[in-house]
Amino acid sequence: MGHSAIIIRRRRRRLERRAAAGRQRTLWTGFFAALLLIFVLLPGGIVLGGTALIYSDSADLLPAPQSAPLSIGGGAARFFDTSGTVEVYTARDPLGERRTWVTLDALPAYVVDATLIVEDPDFWSATRSDAFDTLTRLWHNLLIGAPPPDPSITGRLVRNVTAAGLSSPFAQTERPWWALLLDRRTEIAAREIMLVAEANRRYTPAEILEWHLNTNDYGSEAYG
Repeated sequence: MGHSAIIIRRRRRRLERRAAAGRQRTLWTGFFAALLLIFVLLPGGIVLGGTALIYSDSADLLPAPQSAPLSIGGGAARFFDTSGTVEVYTARDPLGERRTWVTLDALPAYVVDATLIVEDPDFWSATRSDAFDTLTRLWHNLLIGAPPPDPSITGRLVRNVTAAGLSSPFAQTERPWWALLLDRRTEIAAREIMLVAEANRRYTPAEILEWHLNTNDYGSEAYG
């Protein structure tokens, strides 16, 4: 009888130890889950949600290629400083509305090849929608500062389009609420990053190159 009681007590203690270990595992699991939520999922959700908001707000600013003027506004284009309030330069297109859109296959091959060699040698292979690169550049912009301007042809195109005042975010007088949380330079850089991503998503490399060649600023009031 005494031996049976000892066995029962041992079994009971084992069960109690297992229950205690289970409760401890549950507590540690809850603790690490809370840390994951606070330090990973919540910030990640904020970043992704903010990215989606900026993306959707900026993507609407990108016009269709042939719906946009072929030069800096078809008249006068006003350029402002980084505050967006002080006009520093006014440019006029001498040809005005006499410009016509030239398709990519109608352009001389040497013009296309020279543009790619000088401006973006990896254009055909590198031009694509890259969500990771977009998030990386946006994160760099928000936390560290505006990254260097995108040197790709798509980046140049976006800057030409926005500088020309075509649905330009720089010229907006009413900024969205999220933009009020950022300084003007950070906002402009964020919009440029999103417009580059949207252009790469919406248009083929050939369409982007054709648009760029028809609207690029070559200096001395030569556009396209």
